[in-house]
Amino acid sequence: MISPVFTHSQAVYSPETPHMIDRIDALEEKIAALVDKIRDLKHHISNLERQNRELFQIAEQKKTTDQDNVTLQSRISDLETELNGRDDKEATVKDRLKTILNRIDTLESEITELDESQGE
Repeated sequence: MISPVFTHSQAVYSPETPHMIDRIDALEEKIAALVDKIRDLKHHISNLERQNRELFQIAEQKKTTDQDNVTLQSRISDLETELNGRDDKEATVKDRLKTILNRIDTLESEITELDESQGE
């Protein structure tokens, strides 16, 4: 059976009408597939934008962390300098104490010698 084609409100039958309907169906399927692709691409774009925002936040946090690291490295350097200064002072104090203890030992020896020489 040949399907009608309506022209100016009149049904006109053409042998090409079934092929046209098939073509229209195929076009509708293509359109539906393209709409699905567009929806999928919009979803993908949305995911990429979200990931981009997350990566931007991570990059900003990294900048902050890097700045904190620079500050901490400077503080570590200051503390190392202070610690080295304290070590130097401690070494100086130890040396002075050794000198004082040696002088005390010498004085005690001299006193003992004097006591022994006076006792004789």
